[in-house]
Amino acid sequence: MQAGDIQRQIIESLITDIPLGAVVMDMRVCATWTIVRSTVQTGMASTLAWRLGEGPRPHVRDAGRLIGRSLRDVARLALSERPIEAAIGMAAINSGIVQKGMAVSDLNAGILLKELARGRKTAIIGAFPFAKDVKPHASELMVFDLRPGVADYGPGDYAKLRNAEVVAVTGTVFLTHSLDLILASLNKNAYTLLVGPTTPMSPRVFELGFDALCGIQVVSFEQSILGISQGAGLKQVTGLRYVTGLKEARDEGRISD
Repeated sequence: MQAGDIQRQIIESLITDIPLGAVVMDMRVCATWTIVRSTVQTGMASTLAWRLGEGPRPHVRDAGRLIGRSLRDVARLALSERPIEAAIGMAAINSGIVQKGMAVSDLNAGILLKELARGRKTAIIGAFPFAKDVKPHASELMVFDLRPGVADYGPGDYAKLRNAEVVAVTGTVFLTHSLDLILASLNKNAYTLLVGPTTPMSPRVFELGFDALCGIQVVSFEQSILGISQGAGLKQVTGLRYVTGLKEARDEGRISD
């Protein structure tokens, strides 16, 4: 599946924010997560191993020759139809984001969504573990996933999103290139969150209409790679900080603790 026009535009905008001269220093593509360390910082994205059978071959055209490359060039892989290249590209983008113009806090995505969902029709795109905690608080909860049998609803049911007042969208829509389709399906008055480690924590993403960005910062490449290289689930990975940025809390040049 090719990326739509909206996704292409936001990816190009994020790439222009990567400092000129930034290069890739290290990279690991593992079973659950892909991580890129650059001269700016470290970023990660989901690998989506279940998509390995999709896309043309080879999985990564320049495998073995990406370290030392321009970070901007590697970041452009985010638009690739090859799933692994797309993961590398999004991790590269996240490794090049210099967070200016958005305050972030340690507010947990699951807790935020649980509060927002109280008495409201809520949708979660992506089978997140916190869905079970949100369900008792929402007047109705709909969970969507691209994988058959993983959730109650699939992409053929996106018309139901028009009824949702609160929507949490997985950041992996950047990897499946379904961002444009999701945005076109949303109720414009819904409160929307982009959630997960693939989420680009940049205020530019608010321009897509999202009200909250819930992602991660890699505090320590060395710590995080220990778990990631051994197939760890997200909660098993150390060296990460979970962060949330709210649209109404934008504050030029400041990052809150």
